[in-house]
Amino acid sequence: MFDSLIARIAAASNLTPPTARAILAEVIARIHADPAGLAGLLGRLQSAGAPAAGLLANAAPDALPAGSVGRALGTASVAAIAAKLHLSAEAVEHALATALPGLIGVISPDGALPAVLPPQALAFLPHETPYAVAHHEGHDDGQGHGHAERVLAQQDFAIPAILATLALFLGLIFLGGRTPQAPTPQASVSAAINSVLPRLSLKAIGDTISISGVLPDAATRDRVMAALASVFGANHVRGAIGIDPHAARPAWLDTLPAALAALHVPGIDATFEGAKLTLAGWAAGVDRAKLLAALRGLFGTDGVVLPSYDPDRVLGALKALKPGFSSADLARTLVLMRIEFATADATVPPDNVAVLQGAAALMRQLPAGTHIEIAGYTDNTGDAALNQTLSQARATAVLTVLVSAGVDPAMLTAVGHGDADPRASNDTEEGRAQNRRIEYLVK
Repeated sequence: MFDSLIARIAAASNLTPPTARAILAEVIARIHADPAGLAGLLGRLQSAGAPAAGLLANAAPDALPAGSVGRALGTASVAAIAAKLHLSAEAVEHALATALPGLIGVISPDGALPAVLPPQALAFLPHETPYAVAHHEGHDDGQGHGHAERVLAQQDFAIPAILATLALFLGLIFLGGRTPQAPTPQASVSAAINSVLPRLSLKAIGDTISISGVLPDAATRDRVMAALASVFGANHVRGAIGIDPHAARPAWLDTLPAALAALHVPGIDATFEGAKLTLAGWAAGVDRAKLLAALRGLFGTDGVVLPSYDPDRVLGALKALKPGFSSADLARTLVLMRIEFATADATVPPDNVAVLQGAAALMRQLPAGTHIEIAGYTDNTGDAALNQTLSQARATAVLTVLVSAGVDPAMLTAVGHGDADPRASNDTEEGRAQNRRIEYLVK
């Protein structure tokens, strides 16, 4: 089942087949130990830039982009595998770029992600840590796959453990003269359950909603999937949600249908976790005020977590500038504003227009002779010459907003720098979004 994948890993990474097999075994062991399991891996692969539709039932999916393996498996895991197998981290990361998406494709030949690792994958686990897989027949996940519960079998240690416990018990009686109080079953149970936050992540990619997460049971998952299908359409929802019995009941379950209806906007990227809803972003043109009003009505003001860039925070910082502020003070405040242009686009999003209009009122207060360069930058996607033109168009678009709000054109200059001087890695979408930026240089 995995021979062709091992061969692909070896060929792509210039490793021997035994080394490629050892790397695959390390991946499987980590998935097996992860409460989110395969669904968690699929969700992280999607976050790293691999579309779910291109992984399932694909025996030879594209390798992950450079730099994204750490996001999918974790940089600590990459380093641990490298140390264990006496390889460089770069070599392991290169191999994992093929192994991670390839594993998903191999174990989903029918296009559906299984609830647990198949027996062929479990055979890769070390023999010194035996695992037994107990299948519960008749318990279906809605995709034709029965759920399975992993049970760790440590039978060789059972009798010594019992004898050690008995000896400790008798010793405590002898020394203390009384029987120690055993913990109540309720205390043991409460320490084990509800230790995992329930989570549902969704991201709009075109007309597809990519999902991942973890929930306490199949009934809760079915209810969540029904709500997603009702709002977005079953044919537009892709991904998988894992089951972890240690997860608590979602506090947002009852409000989910209304929340999803509010989130049905272009480019939405949101995560329900614990009792909070975190918004990572949305497309330009979305009515931000309307979106936040609807969500805060469901979760409260503190229950909605905004992106690290919040236009309201920048407006507040601008209003907080004291009388007599300098042009450098204003420039430092404007740097807080991140204009996240869409790829190949020079349109200033409505949220940023509002902030620029607030900045224009302050620019009009600056001393005569003040000059500010509006510097535009792009990511490295596409042709460098086109990026230079695009960066100029973006800087000019910002200048146009400021001038239309009353700033003297003689005070401003728009300069495009193309994809020069990146502030983040261009290997990830998040990094590219940060590089599509505007900076303000006081001269």
